[in-house]
Amino acid sequence: MKQTVKILPAFLILTLGITISFWINSIYKKNAFDEKKNQISVLVENRFNNIQKEIEVSFTSVEILHSIFEEHKFVSKGEFKNYTTPLFKRSHGVKALSWIPKVNSKERANFEDKTSKTLHTNFIINERNNKNEPIVSKESPFYFPVTYIEPYRENKKALG
Repeated sequence: MKQTVKILPAFLILTLGITISFWINSIYKKNAFDEKKNQISVLVENRFNNIQKEIEVSFTSVEILHSIFEEHKFVSKGEFKNYTTPLFKRSHGVKALSWIPKVNSKERANFEDKTSKTLHTNFIINERNNKNEPIVSKESPFYFPVTYIEPYRENKKALG
């Protein structure tokens, strides 16, 4: 019994030491977790703000183009390129811009002829079949043909 009494304080000290160690370890892990969580939150918020700014610049670019086209009944291919080229430099999120006018069925033949002369190619208003191949558009009350697109080289298949 005397031996148990001698061991008891050592056992209590050991138990207390282990308990304090676990407690300190849990506090450390919680602080490390909270710090990582805060770092991730800051990164996400920064990324979100950057994306939001990019979207705002893109919308502003589109609004500028819209106002230009509202003022002019016809815009040439060169004018379209001149208007859109600076927008790509300001906005990394914009990959392509196109002019897609509304064309009434009655104006289709005249529009295709005029656009063919402007673009120096056989321009036909088209649509895509189930294999994603361009085919001549079926008769419709109106059409929305891709008339100009920039950058042209990467997107020329979208014309029509």
